[in-house]
Amino acid sequence: MNERLLGFIICAFSILLILFQTWAMFFAPQSLVDPIFLKPLSWWSLALPVYVIVLFFFGILIWIGWAMVTTPQNPQSEAKGEENENKSSSLPQKTLRPS
Repeated sequence: MNERLLGFIICAFSILLILFQTWAMFFAPQSLVDPIFLKPLSWWSLALPVYVIVLFFFGILIWIGWAMVTTPQNPQSEAKGEENENKSSSLPQKTLRPS
């Protein structure tokens, strides 16, 4: 698929979703109630995006935690890191002279 066509489709779909979200939150009649939870459409138009944002946030936290748990610890690399820090502090520092 052409990249420009895909970009146009994404833009058009986003504009339609913005229009639907605005209508559902502010202009939908209160008589539009879902039959299961008995909540009006304006309630759902706010609750669902907030729920998705919260899921996304905690999903990122889970991913970070999982990466920390599954990253192997190498004690030799930690010791080398400390040695490099000690060596770099004992080296003379070069100073730049203005010319």
